[in-house]
Amino acid sequence: MSRKWKLAVYVAIPCALLLLVAASGRQSRQSDAGQNITANTTDPNVSGGELTSSAGKAIVGIGRGVDHAAVVAQAIANAGGLEGVVSKGDTVIIKPNLSSSRGTLTYPGNTDYRVVAEVVQQARALGAGRVIVAEGAGTGKPLSDPTIRLIRFNTIEGVEFLDLNTIPREECYYVSSPKKLTEEPIYMPKIYVDADVVISVPKLKTNYAVGPSLGLKNGFGAPPKPLMNDGTAWKWGLHNRGIENSIVEINLLRKPDFVVIDGIVAGEGNGPTNNDPVDAQIVLAGTDVMAVDTIASYFMGFTPQKLPHLKLAAENGLGEYRMEHIEVVGANIHKIRMDFASPFPKD
Repeated sequence: MSRKWKLAVYVAIPCALLLLVAASGRQSRQSDAGQNITANTTDPNVSGGELTSSAGKAIVGIGRGVDHAAVVAQAIANAGGLEGVVSKGDTVIIKPNLSSSRGTLTYPGNTDYRVVAEVVQQARALGAGRVIVAEGAGTGKPLSDPTIRLIRFNTIEGVEFLDLNTIPREECYYVSSPKKLTEEPIYMPKIYVDADVVISVPKLKTNYAVGPSLGLKNGFGAPPKPLMNDGTAWKWGLHNRGIENSIVEINLLRKPDFVVIDGIVAGEGNGPTNNDPVDAQIVLAGTDVMAVDTIASYFMGFTPQKLPHLKLAAENGLGEYRMEHIEVVGANIHKIRMDFASPFPKD
């Protein structure tokens, strides 16, 4: 039987009534955001340190190499697998990062189709009932012809494709989390919020506005662009709310259940769409989006505790970013660490 989860959020409507939105009758797979994780601290004395093996720590699995399917499978296995995440009959949304309609396999701004295909295959093997590859790109329509053929997402079997930017207003929740980190509520597609499982599959790349653009930032693709900023590019409505606030608010409204970061060919420089390729040969995975983002950021040469969106996410209970509370399985992250070029400061 599929384990179900319960989400409670405050819904804002024009007449300013406050409603409670809940997926009724569902047993929790993950508690409301922030309730099922160890409390974080911003004390600088406890926010760094070595990565050592210990029971009870957040686990980040790493795979290394260039064979996409094998490296993804290795990273997921090292993170503990998807067996405790996906159950028979689940509706699973897989959220890649497709920044734009640039139709090349070597473009380092988009998640590689082979990474997504392996995640789909594993979800299917565990009995997922409905698997949806969903994205709301900043520019273009990468899930439509001819781009979907050029980036070979059309070769992924057993999935539906959904452009989240096409979701109408009536099929969204207009919501704020209890934290209310943005002045205005956010339109969140009901199909995304109510999915049994959300698996975020971002690209390992830099972004001019936040530094590492990873699992947390990948949530930016969920709110439909036309509802957030009158259809203009880049979802400026979310930027104008304060990008760190919007990133954290979106994840408080629907945090991914699992994260797989595609860094086999990563991206550095002036992202999100003008990255230069990096032969990083790495995939990172785990159930704690913050822990995975923390280790990925560190791998890229950043100091995670100095990244504003990670710090704000930690302060709001989204996960673990104290490195001494994270166990990395599959590689010595200190020995393989790289130094990605970035317009966003690292110190």
